Amino acid sequence: MAQEISVAIDNARLYDEVKQAYIQSMLNMAKAEKFRDHDTGLHIERCGEYAVRLAPQLGFEEKELENLRVSMMMHDIGKVAIPDSILLKPGRLDDAEMEIMKTHTTKGAQILGQAPLLQLAIQIATCHHEKWKGGGYPNNFQGENIPLAARLLAIIDVFDALASKRPYKDPFPPEKVKAILLEGRDTHFDPAILDLFIARFDEMLEVHRSMS
Repeated sequence: MAQEISVAIDNARLYDEVKQAYIQSMLNMAKAEKFRDHDTGLHIERCGEYAVRLAPQLGFEEKELENLRVSMMMHDIGKVAIPDSILLKPGRLDDAEMEIMKTHTTKGAQILGQAPLLQLAIQIATCHHEKWKGGGYPNNFQGENIPLAARLLAIIDVFDALASKRPYKDPFPPEKVKAILLEGRDTHFDPAILDLFIARFDEMLEVHRSMS
């Protein structure tokens, strides 16, 4: 019996090591965006930090937070498949380019695969551009049919994009960022999650400043 327990412990340890190595490989791929676009690389790290600060008030338990952080950081992993001419274009995308850009959601899910331990990351990568009242992509999900973590990311993703310098824009001032977010309440964004975010808006701004 002692020998069987020892083997079971070794197998569990090996499984955990393989799991951690797999997650780290995916995370390293997501972080590789830094080498193509420094701003986008910082963006994914900030999104992980915003998420773990807000998640406990949305019902996430302490033991879930590190998985949530890592999963949030993988949300744009599909952009590794988007050409630089589109990803780094210093101006607005035309309709055809935008359709290609939209594929980063489904490409992200394909890259992450079907591993059970990455299901949260797959949900987020696929659904973070869905909208509360519909009209998002890739599946036109609405309301609570959109996974909770993806509804959270929808807000922090837009917040960080507005507050940051991008190839096509300078950062917006805080009051304009807040106004744009509030315009999307109950249409683009889950109103309850947006209310939480706005209540902690100054804290989120400080995270942005400290990680830029």
